[in-house]
Amino acid sequence: MASLIDKNFSNESLSLKSLPDFQDVSLEKVQPKLFMKSLISFLITMMTFSSVFLILYFTEVLGFNIAFSIIAGIVLLHLVFVLLSKAYVKRYAYQVREKDIIFKRGLLYGKVTIIPYNRIQHVTIVESFLDKKFNLSQLRIFTAGGSSSDINIPGLEPAVSQKIKATIIGKIQDENLDE
Repeated sequence: MASLIDKNFSNESLSLKSLPDFQDVSLEKVQPKLFMKSLISFLITMMTFSSVFLILYFTEVLGFNIAFSIIAGIVLLHLVFVLLSKAYVKRYAYQVREKDIIFKRGLLYGKVTIIPYNRIQHVTIVESFLDKKFNLSQLRIFTAGGSSSDINIPGLEPAVSQKIKATIIGKIQDENLDE
């Protein structure tokens, strides 16, 4: 069994001061148009729900008090969403670096995801109907072992998404050639 152990194996401790600090990186913000797109998307959803409750009221399935309470709740929910959404969109930031990509998001609890290129399986660009209207796109980055994207960067201009995707694919190919 001892012959299987590599005699040159080393696993020395690293000084915390010598580790790079990702927080020193200047991050790129997403397009401010993302807020308007989110607002319109939410408004469409809320109008749909409000319409359903108005129809139920006018067909006398719901009484006035119940229908009014539900619609007032929807309006209040919309106002809260507007306030939080503006702040949330401002927190979206990303950076493409030499060896990895960083994505930061979150309002109350900030979350930073860093994915090295050698862990990325594939990259897709998604444009919804509203994304197209606002000239926006979403860059989705997938690693092995999951069915959903590990990073989803919304609010990018399509040309920027294409450029980042090409860069990531190039980095992945370079990593594969080096092995």
